[in-house]
Amino acid sequence: MVNMEKVKDASTLMSGAFINLINGSIYLWGTLAVYVTSYYRLKENPELSTATSGILFAVACAMQAVCMPFSVQICKKLRFRYAFALVGAAFTLCMLISSFMENFWTFFLFYGFLFNIFNGVIYLAPVYVACRLYPNS
Repeated sequence: MVNMEKVKDASTLMSGAFINLINGSIYLWGTLAVYVTSYYRLKENPELSTATSGILFAVACAMQAVCMPFSVQICKKLRFRYAFALVGAAFTLCMLISSFMENFWTFFLFYGFLFNIFNGVIYLAPVYVACRLYPNS
């Protein structure tokens, strides 16, 4: 017979692993910045520089760092399974919305700011869950 509690724990842990894969997208900014900057130069602001768009990475890291200390506490209040679903949906929605933005600064708001607030909130939770479920591993 399958232990449903173990299945729930494993599915929560796998959800956390997938969330961390998505979280890794911010570290690709060094590669993406040139293309995103070029797009917004052609679309709406020929004066936009890579130095200006590079600010996005600093803001993203700052938002993550500000929110990370609250990650586990927020997830405990929401219960980890629901937190992964809710916060995962929120930052996926932010990423989706940012892909439709025609102005760099609205893109910056959704991808550089809001996405990374949710990213910071959920970032450490999968590690906490893994340590709690598999303390000897």
